Amino acid sequence: MPALNWHPDALRDVERLYHFLAENSPHSAQRAVEAIRQAAKELAESPGIGVPLAEFRQFPARFGRSAYVLRYAVLDDGSVLIVRVWHSREDRPA
Repeated sequence: MPALNWHPDALRDVERLYHFLAENSPHSAQRAVEAIRQAAKELAESPGIGVPLAEFRQFPARFGRSAYVLRYAVLDDGSVLIVRVWHSREDRPA
């Protein structure tokens, strides 16, 4: 399996998302992080499964009726670098 790496911004994203949910439901927050980790594992096993963009690819981590979005790059050595993570309903710039 190719290596899986996390950019510091992506790690901060996951932490932010966890804390947002944990305020009301620590159990949901843990489940959300697990869904993100599982999606990252899928990417490491099959890096080409995400939707290609100009510089990166995106892959959804399904969670309830929505999803978390993992933006990532496949590096020259075949490893995956997750660069950002956000909730699909977040109001964020394009």
